[in-house]
Amino acid sequence: MSLTETTKVKFDPGFSQFSTDFPKEAYSYLDEISSLKQNHQKKFAFTHLESQVVPIIKQCASFQLGCILWGSYLFWKYKNDTREIEGNTVISLSEEEKSTLNYSDEIDFILGFIDKFEKSAKFYLKRSSRIDPAYIKYFESYKQFVKLNDDFKNLKLTSEIKLPDEVAHFENHSEQKLNELKQKIDEIINLGNLENILHISFYN
Repeated sequence: MSLTETTKVKFDPGFSQFSTDFPKEAYSYLDEISSLKQNHQKKFAFTHLESQVVPIIKQCASFQLGCILWGSYLFWKYKNDTREIEGNTVISLSEEEKSTLNYSDEIDFILGFIDKFEKSAKFYLKRSSRIDPAYIKYFESYKQFVKLNDDFKNLKLTSEIKLPDEVAHFENHSEQKLNELKQKIDEIINLGNLENILHISFYN
């Protein structure tokens, strides 16, 4: 079957508009807090940082989970009817740009920060941080996802998508279940609240 315009599917259903960069200076904030002299100052500063950082981490986790779910939908929905993927901007990058592209580094940066942040929360606040532990699983799964797909540098067909272990259960999803996922993703994008992706119960 020839791949015509009508058989193409989107690389991005609309998630990119909600993409958030994790601040590169995040670690320095923790260093600044540790340099404060008084414990009450450290506690106050860390609590303030937590209120700012946790929503960013939640948004990043939502985006990455959304990408995994969309990739899972595309692969299994068109398992027996391969479609061409359109809109993958990574393909159009120069060879030099592709050679330096490594999404895993970004994920490792976030995971490293979360680990340090969690230890700091227990030290300053005597409790766990307000970062949902499930986010770590999403980040680790997304790291596997991008590695398996070579950062999407040559991804052109739905049949070429490789999925992380955490979504192996999608093999058992019916056509109706996959259509339900697509509908929920469309609703989330239309409503403009990507964090709702964390609550649609398709991941597990």
